[in-house]
Amino acid sequence: MAVLESAVAASLAYKASGPPKRDRLERFAALHQLTVTAENGPMIISYLRTTRRWRAGGFVAGLVVYLAINVTRGGLGVGIEFGYPFLGWYVGVMIAETRLPRPTGRDRRLATLLSGPATWLSTAAMAGCVLALLMAVLAVSDGIQGTVSLQEIGLSLAVAVTLLSGLLQRRIAALPTLRGPSTVVAAELAVRSRSLHVLAAGALVFLVTAASVTMSGSGTDRPGLTVDLPGLLFLGLLALAWYTATRPWPIRLVRPSG
Repeated sequence: MAVLESAVAASLAYKASGPPKRDRLERFAALHQLTVTAENGPMIISYLRTTRRWRAGGFVAGLVVYLAINVTRGGLGVGIEFGYPFLGWYVGVMIAETRLPRPTGRDRRLATLLSGPATWLSTAAMAGCVLALLMAVLAVSDGIQGTVSLQEIGLSLAVAVTLLSGLLQRRIAALPTLRGPSTVVAAELAVRSRSLHVLAAGALVFLVTAASVTMSGSGTDRPGLTVDLPGLLFLGLLALAWYTATRPWPIRLVRPSG
């Protein structure tokens, strides 16, 4: 059954990772109030194609890992798991950003691309990483245990990936704007803003999800969402992250003095 689930997920991901259809291009343009032209059209299509391909691939990889772990523990039924597929999807988001072509010919203008909610979510994720690192240092200094457990390794990897996401966000945000026609500049800022908001909004969700999966073992022993206070808070975090990642936010251009 796990093989069947993997095959179905892989087929859906393969379909989702194909070339973006015209309606997908039109939705992106309408969302960001862009006019698609011969100059900026290829940039938008390349962005949509690359991000969809890697995100879908990461989602399937996470689902396959979950199913493989589930099978080794005797779980053969059809189930829905949030943790591993999301973790894979978010890693795919990060990889996609490193695969996107970066145009040349930039001027000295900088763009403020992150909204308030995105900045808060990203900052909270980085603060969570610092807190996890401090707890690890204190645990080692107190001599709580002499060996490193798999859970600690998993949590360390989650912190490392989240910190890498923060560095990637800084890299994207620090890029000066493209020099060229206004429609091309607007398209580049739109795709960078969307990338930043997806990365920033998902960082805290990634860290919390990875910590939950790591501390609960395989993540298959209990449902990912439970009706209690932590579960409701996590649902609230998901809602805020979804709202932040899918809404267009205003972009402000500034030119450094001097």
